[in-house]
Formats: sequence, structure tokens, C-alpha cells
Amino acid sequence: MPDVNTGKILKPAPFQVFILSMLFGWRTRKGDHVRFNKALISMARTNSKTALASYICVYELLFGEPKYNKQIVIVAKAMKQASISFRYSQTILNKLRAKSSFLKKKIDVLSTEIRDSNNNWIKAYASEASTLDGIHASVAVVDELHEMKDRSVINSLQSGMIQNPDAQLISISTAGFHTNYPMYEDYTLFSEMLEKDNPALDRILFLCWEQDDEKEISYPETWIKSNPLMCMPQKKEILTERIEQDRDIALKQGTINSVFVKNMNIWRSKEESGSYLNIDEWNDTLETDFDVTGRSVYIGVDLSKSNDSTALAFVFPFKNEGNLCWYIDSHSFIATRGGIEAREKTDEIPYRKLEEQGQCSISQLSSGIIDIDYVYEWLVNFINDHQLNVISVCYDSWNFNSFLAKVDKHQDWAMIAVRQGTYSLNTPTREFREKLINKQIVHSDNKILQSNFMNAIVKEDNNGIKLDKSHNNNKIDAADAVMDAFSRAIYYFDSDNEDDNGLPNWTNEQWNNFFNNEYSF
Repeated sequence: MPDVNTGKILKPAPFQVFILSMLFGWRTRKGDHVRFNKALISMARTNSKTALASYICVYELLFGEPKYNKQIVIVAKAMKQASISFRYSQTILNKLRAKSSFLKKKIDVLSTEIRDSNNNWIKAYASEASTLDGIHASVAVVDELHEMKDRSVINSLQSGMIQNPDAQLISISTAGFHTNYPMYEDYTLFSEMLEKDNPALDRILFLCWEQDDEKEISYPETWIKSNPLMCMPQKKEILTERIEQDRDIALKQGTINSVFVKNMNIWRSKEESGSYLNIDEWNDTLETDFDVTGRSVYIGVDLSKSNDSTALAFVFPFKNEGNLCWYIDSHSFIATRGGIEAREKTDEIPYRKLEEQGQCSISQLSSGIIDIDYVYEWLVNFINDHQLNVISVCYDSWNFNSFLAKVDKHQDWAMIAVRQGTYSLNTPTREFREKLINKQIVHSDNKILQSNFMNAIVKEDNNGIKLDKSHNNNKIDAADAVMDAFSRAIYYFDSDNEDDNGLPNWTNEQWNNFFNNEYSF
């Protein structure tokens, strides 16, 4: 095949030969079908991903099965992206047609489709599931999967492939900034399955070229890990020079996360620097088997405006082989003014799916606002069902009067208002990150809590730091509620060493911080 840029006969790089061999050369013994019906292929940008997609489409048109009526589709979030690979396919086939009278008669290269005399065709589509209804693709190439917010397009394509044992759904993409999108979910799931040699991955080709550590951004000799095109000496020199330039500029502009994602193929939650946590730090402390029943708990409450989220956070102190640890979880209450579909689109979180999993509650009021009575009842039931020992309920006092009145009337919980300035939140904000990195803080697999911490950035002034958000749509309610609870939970183990009056044996500095945070004089 001709090179899409030079028109000369393509000499594929070793990694490209490997990918094509896996996709088309590995066959089943029974029926001689392709082994892999689904593929996720990921590498840094400018490594000929889109060109590779076009070669796959052209190969399928010329040599794929069945012989007649093959439907080959190229899909991307925007038609502009899908059209790039389609235009590459046009270029390749026009070059082949110019040298072959047979192909010139057999194949028509039109502006919106490529079609041959056997009624096989290649078309490009934007990622609207409705436009793919009725498509029975033999090969579907999804370009830059990381940009797709949900699985509607993937599901639509897969449903049309069921009866074809050789049909392949091939996603080719760089990493991205949206760790709540489907590609990141697949990336983490497939990575875990590979490590465990899970047989469920036998028909899925998962190939990911990525750096092992963000520190490798300083070591160009390692960049071939995420940039496989560097195996070709002439490409290595060009890529290295450009990535070094991008890196140096990004360091000065505070946008280094963009280089991590695009050039190192490392997932990050935000394009700008200043993120409180990164996704790797968060994933390293996932704990799915923690039993909260009968434990002591600090509860954080972040109440909402009428059209916003309310969050309850739970911080459980515990000891693990003598180490002081904390387990965190949360539950969110979602307002629906304007409709839940619009809310999911704005926040980029599948709330209805997560409600089924018990991670949130969607407002049932016709007004769509948060029902404070329901929030209170949910909390009481959660405490009673799990036989929790409530040490304190820590809250942002803004708009808290109605909730506080219910607690005062019916409960004997210790209620502690937490000031929301950097002076009060500096210590818990710094300590939380330090202890999470040290794996003293672990957390549930709560997707809303994950999204909130990935949205959080650091706000700093002369008094210290606190969590903030860079954009209004970036929700951090659950993270704020965690920090409120942790501002007290951090001192839980100090009670192991009390004086004769039952007071903690704190240093003068600890007592000064406590009174300065809680009282004004």
C-alpha cells in the first residue's frame, strides 16, 4: 500500500506489522475466523494512529470477509476527526487505482463514500448513535475513543455485528482527560484483566503504549514506551525534538498535564496543572472489601443550592497492622432542575446508572430540587442499618439551618461547623493528600467521589490551601464533604493518648490550631 503522505510504497514499522498481524493474521482453528472481535489500541499522538485506521479500512474493503455487502465505518466524536481517516483511505485507493486498471473499474472513490462493484463500502460518521442504526459493520474503527462521553455509539455498533463472526470493533486512541468516560473504564478494566490473565480477554486485543511513570518525562530515551514510531531512527529524532519543545513550553505555562496525556499517553484528570490528586494516586488506594458495620465514623455534610448537588461523606478511622488509616466513602443527592439528561450531560456523570449502584439518589420532587427531609432520613437509615458510632457531624454552615434543626430535635450527634477558609482547611487538605499517597487513606469505588477529587484543584493564599474548582461545572461537593469530616477525623487517634481529664495530649501548636480554627476572639 502507498504511504498516505509520500505516495511511495509503505514500509510499515514493526509495531504496525504487529498490530495488523494480531488483527487479521491470528485466526481461530474452528471456522478460520479472526481471533479478536474487539480491539483497544492506545499510544501517544503523532504515531500514525489515524493512518493505521485507514490501512485497516482499505485492507478490509479489498480482502475482508464476506465478499459482498461489507460495511466499513469510521467513527469519531466529530465528523472532522472521522473525515481525516476517510480522506487517507481515499488517498490510498486513488493511488492504487492509478496503477491498476482492475481496481479503477472495481472501486469508485466518491466524496462521502468509497464503494466497489460488490456493494462493499467505506463511510465516515460522527458519534451519533441514531445515525448508526441499521449499520451492520464488518469493521468499525473508532478514532479517539477517549472523547466519547458514553457507550451509546459502541453499543449501537456492537449490536449490528452479532451475526458476523469476523466482525471487528477497533478503537484507536490516545489517553485523555476524562477519567469518567468509557475509554478510561475499559483501560483500567483491561489492564487488571491482563495482569490476572483473565480468559474473558481472550477475544479482545488490548495494546497500550504508555510511560511507566511521569518522572520519565525527563528521560527522552524512555519515550519509545509511549511513542512506538520512535523505533524508526528518522522518526525518533523528529519526535524527540518536538516533544522536548512541547514539554519545556508546558512547564513554563503550567500545562504539563497536556504533555503527559498527549505525548506520554498517561491519563490525567485535568488539562491544567494544579490538580489536587492525579488518577494514578487515586486508583492506587482503591479498597473494595472494607466493612463499615459497627465502626466509628465522622460524617461530612455539604448542602446544596436548589439546583446543585448535596453530598454526605463518611470517614472511618481504623488500624491496619498498627498503621493509622482512614477509609472514605460518600453518597450524593442530585438535583434535576432542567432534567436529569441535561444534568448528566453538563456534569459528564451517568447519575442514573450510579443510582442503580447505590452511589447517589436523584431528586424525585417535581421541582427537581434536593429534598432535605429525604437527605436526613437517608442518613439516619444508613447509620442505623450499619450500626455506626457517630463521633461528629462536620458541616459547612451555609444553608444548614433546616438540617441542623432536624438533628437538634431528634439526635444527639456532636455537630461541628467547619469554616471554609484556607486557614481552617489547610491542615486537613495537606494531610489528606500526604496520607493518601502513603496509602493510609483508602476509598470505595465511588465514581462520583472519584470525579469530584479529579475535578479539585488547589487554591492557595497567605493562610494556606484548600480545595477549589477551576470551572463552575466541575463538581467537588463530595470532596468538600470529605474534607470537612477529615478535618476532625485526623485527630481521632490522638485520643489513644489522653490525659487524666480525658483530653488529648496535644502539643501547644495542636491546641492553638484547634482553637484558632474553631473560635474567634
